[in-house]
Amino acid sequence: DYRSTEKCLKCHTTGYKQEGGFVDDATTPGLAGIGCEMCHGPGSEYREIHKKKTTTFTVEEAKAAGQLFGSINEAVCRRCHEHKDTPFQPNIDAKYRFNLKEALKDSDAFHKLYPLEGKHE
Repeated sequence: DYRSTEKCLKCHTTGYKQEGGFVDDATTPGLAGIGCEMCHGPGSEYREIHKKKTTTFTVEEAKAAGQLFGSINEAVCRRCHEHKDTPFQPNIDAKYRFNLKEALKDSDAFHKLYPLEGKHE
């Protein structure tokens, strides 16, 4: 299980070793796995804007509420996907090379429902 080692927990849980973050599967099951906060920061404030305005919020509103905005640059995602602690390195096998477009196609994230274009600047 990828959540059995500390090296994996920092990318495969939300808020590991942070106040209010993942503790363990029994205590904080909702913070297990990879979620929006991995790229966008703690959502306690900006999630209200998302709930109220869905896709009509402005970047400025979300930023003012603490949301971080990623980039369509694959280097942002490689922070975890090709982190030194992951055993799935592209130099071991080319199948581990991260491809953002393919990853977003397979994602159950917000971005599968709402296009990225115009939201990440």
